[in-house]
Amino acid sequence: MERRTFSEDGTFIPSHGDYPKAMKELAQEENVPVLHMTEKTTELYNQLGPEESKDLFMWLEEDESLIIQKAYKTAHIFVKQEQPR
Repeated sequence: MERRTFSEDGTFIPSHGDYPKAMKELAQEENVPVLHMTEKTTELYNQLGPEESKDLFMWLEEDESLIIQKAYKTAHIFVKQEQPR
């Protein structure tokens, strides 16, 4: 699941570096399914943009936290993932 980070011009900035790629590789090596939550939350943030994506977070003094709406949307993404056969 990506963090919500946008540049000043509204471009989404990925926050996990090579971690998602490493997890996909490990899952393939171990022959286990992997859920692409980083990709899916990136798509969601890009779809919503910097302003609308704010509604997915609870705004504290200098921090962001998950709230029910984000948990619901990310759970929905999780459920929609293709199940391994």
